[in-house]
Amino acid sequence: MDVRPSKLFNVVSDVDRYSEFVPYVARSVVLSPDQIFPTDQRSKVSHSPVSSFKPLDSSLEGVTRFKKQFQATLDVGFTSTFTDKYTSLVTCRREQSGDNSVLEYSVHAQDLGDSSFFYGLGSLWTIRPHDGGSGSNVEFTCWYVPRSSSVLAKGVGVMIDGSYEMVARKQMEAFWSRCKEDR
Repeated sequence: MDVRPSKLFNVVSDVDRYSEFVPYVARSVVLSPDQIFPTDQRSKVSHSPVSSFKPLDSSLEGVTRFKKQFQATLDVGFTSTFTDKYTSLVTCRREQSGDNSVLEYSVHAQDLGDSSFFYGLGSLWTIRPHDGGSGSNVEFTCWYVPRSSSVLAKGVGVMIDGSYEMVARKQMEAFWSRCKEDR
């Protein structure tokens, strides 16, 4: 992708502004202030409730990690009938070498269990420099476990399963476009 990793990371981690450009997001609010935790390469155990991050190879000397964590609420809707509101714990990480070159950015969001339609809902962006830092290699993963306790929830699960790729593509395009707006 022809967007600088730092630019993409800044757009993805700016959850407060999602309602301005991400399809199906009607409202986005950061609930808790940023908490920044610098750590070094010797930190093998995360004290965060988010456990899906893998540390870089511990043999890398001089690697510094920075973590920012906050809670955010999104109001989403595909139609007037299918709307939901949920809160997520968002963890943003930046790992850089001793010469301050960034090795990897990541943004992980995991719902806190208050969604009407999902038992679990989350996403993980991993962004690495490419082409000397002027471009980005991006891995994006999202997951959800629909609730099956109501007909409406089952309908949402079927709707999302049927349109998952289209929705994901539209959202990814929105992030790319947002990155290119401010060049």
